[in-house]
Amino acid sequence: MSLLWSDLNEQAEHSAVATLGMLDILAASSLPNGNIVPLLVPIVRRALAMRVADEFPNGQAKFFTLLADKLSRLPGSEPLREPLEASIQDIFLSLPDEGGKLLRESPAASGAFAELTEDAFLSALYKAGMPDQLVGLLENTTDEQFARLIDRSPDLPELIVSRPHGADSFERRLADCYGRLEDRTKAHLRASLPDKIRYTHLVDELFADTDDNEFIDVADKLLSGDPERVSILAQSLLDSRSAQPRLGVLRQLIVERQMPLQVKSALIAEGMQPTEVEIAWLLDRLDTELALGVIEKGGWSDVKLASLVSNDQKHLAQIFRLFASNGDFARLLKLIRGLKLPVASKMEIASPIFEMTPPSRERDELLEQFITSSFPVTTARDAEAVGRVLRLPGAAELLNRRSPAGLAKLVLPDLHPPSRALHWTLQVLLSGEEEILEIFARATAEISYRLIAAIRKEHGEETFKSWALFLDRMSKYDRNSAVEAAAESLEFAFSRQYWPASELVRSAVRIVYPVVKQDRRIVSRGFFSAPMDRPTKLRQSLATAYYYSTWPPKDLAIIAETLDIADKMYRLIRERWSGRKYLRDMFDGLDPKRSDIEKRARKHLRDFL
Repeated sequence: MSLLWSDLNEQAEHSAVATLGMLDILAASSLPNGNIVPLLVPIVRRALAMRVADEFPNGQAKFFTLLADKLSRLPGSEPLREPLEASIQDIFLSLPDEGGKLLRESPAASGAFAELTEDAFLSALYKAGMPDQLVGLLENTTDEQFARLIDRSPDLPELIVSRPHGADSFERRLADCYGRLEDRTKAHLRASLPDKIRYTHLVDELFADTDDNEFIDVADKLLSGDPERVSILAQSLLDSRSAQPRLGVLRQLIVERQMPLQVKSALIAEGMQPTEVEIAWLLDRLDTELALGVIEKGGWSDVKLASLVSNDQKHLAQIFRLFASNGDFARLLKLIRGLKLPVASKMEIASPIFEMTPPSRERDELLEQFITSSFPVTTARDAEAVGRVLRLPGAAELLNRRSPAGLAKLVLPDLHPPSRALHWTLQVLLSGEEEILEIFARATAEISYRLIAAIRKEHGEETFKSWALFLDRMSKYDRNSAVEAAAESLEFAFSRQYWPASELVRSAVRIVYPVVKQDRRIVSRGFFSAPMDRPTKLRQSLATAYYYSTWPPKDLAIIAETLDIADKMYRLIRERWSGRKYLRDMFDGLDPKRSDIEKRARKHLRDFL
């Protein structure tokens, strides 16, 4: 045996056929495994580097295939497997470059070696610095072979996909054969690959058949690492079959990942429905800029957004500020229009935005629209908020561009306003700064005309008092307009003797009477009716209105004393209607402790009682 072996060994140094013969002898021998392995290693090492073109017409591939087949027939395969694998690995770690070229050109033989030695051959190729040969080997196997090799070497995919180049084709092949893998291999890949893959081929397969907990674990790994890689994979993950029922969970994972803002916005918006619950989650969990990016990617209208976040003033204010800082006033205007909020709430949110925003055409357009949407005012809070808006930089200039009729229509756009709208709208005007008061004073008459058209008995005494104060205040800035307004208001009040208009009459007559008495030019303009175009007529109309109305008699006494017509007024009442009782009611209603004019009126009335 030893002579034959020695002779064959000498021939095998130059003959591939002799090498194969030596393997046949080993396969037929009864040598213990421990004796076969030392003999086998030099044979295989020499065979891998051998040139066999003269002996095998089909070249190296045929020889390698036969060599692998002979090796697989060695006796006691299981005990021999481990040392054989170690020997093969040792051989390939020291394989010269030429041997690597032969392997690359002989994929069928490489496949045979791989199947024979399980992962020893594949690992050896990788560790020997031949990953391209390894990938090439795997690409040239059948699907069954590929799956069987991965099942035997479940760590190999992690090694390959971690490479900076060449992993694309491998990931695609692994995805194609994923269904053939054993369950334990799939579980291993789900644990080892998600944070390493760079292409989308495997995403759907890695998540297939996962329960909720495993899905979250795998998704969490997938979304870790390089932001550029994650940006690509996350979209594929969202599109995967297994992700569709779990989009909410995925959004929470994506929020915490580092990736470009535009990409993150698009991913979070994927499949999100613009419901109040979803928007609330969005605004609670995301910074405002990202939330807006999601809204934009989601294609939701600003009106829809406004209707959903109207009750969330904190986030709404953040959105307003971001739009303003970006100069996106057109979008901000749309959002404001869609808000389901009271005037005051809108103003409280928006006023700081205008204060911090530099002047521009867009800002002025938005501010003008904002002012327009502020009226009518229906509550004290609204009045305070709108007053703040009118004090904003640029508001006065915008108001000053309007005509008197335009100003009147601005503050009273509706001739059928809510019951308290007239009172609080007038309060806004009265609380304005000097510049604002001067502007609205030009429209005193026009505003009064609209008040006359809009007011109803149910508006109450409070509204008439505000109207009276409005006339008083505006007369200091624009006398002509105030006189016209007062004349119209007085005539209106005389025809509404059972409405609580006494305060209005007191204010209006104080403006009108001096004009009727002294300035015929204003009287001749035509807005004074016949009963008021002379002092005597006006006194008579005033006395008649009070005598037949529900207005407090004391108010007439105060008017008479204020205009210095008390003697004529008291005499007229006493003589025309034998009105001593009315004069007595006047006297009783006056309180000398309240004001000097009431004290004087009581003293004066004693002469007529």
